[in-house]
Amino acid sequence: MEDQSWQSEALLGALKMVGASEPKNLVSRAQIEADERGEALTADDVTQILRGAENVDPFLFNLGMQVHKWDAAPSSQEWTKGTNPSSPERRTLTCSKLGLTSEGAQILLDKRPIYHDATIVITADWERLVHRATRCRA
Repeated sequence: MEDQSWQSEALLGALKMVGASEPKNLVSRAQIEADERGEALTADDVTQILRGAENVDPFLFNLGMQVHKWDAAPSSQEWTKGTNPSSPERRTLTCSKLGLTSEGAQILLDKRPIYHDATIVITADWERLVHRATRCRA
């Protein structure tokens, strides 16, 4: 069996090229490496890489981190087309822009679920609330 680790490395390089901008097709960016090797790289290859990737895989790890940032991006960014942050519609759009197949998108969703910001912001006078709560327990 031929070593195909170059594919994962090429996709990681493509992800780095995209950087923090909007999601862009990873296959077309990684195809440069494939062409230099006389090989082809397809969206189905990306699906196979995602299927076999362990949590510590550099491509999966970095893709997951970036996809979570895209999940949480404000709807005001033009590329989001008004999709709500941390929604299935946003993830579908992101995966489509990345050039993933529907199976690849599902594998990514299974391995890196949609990011939901669970931050709680207390806007009331919290010192008074804490003081009142401690008095009630005493």
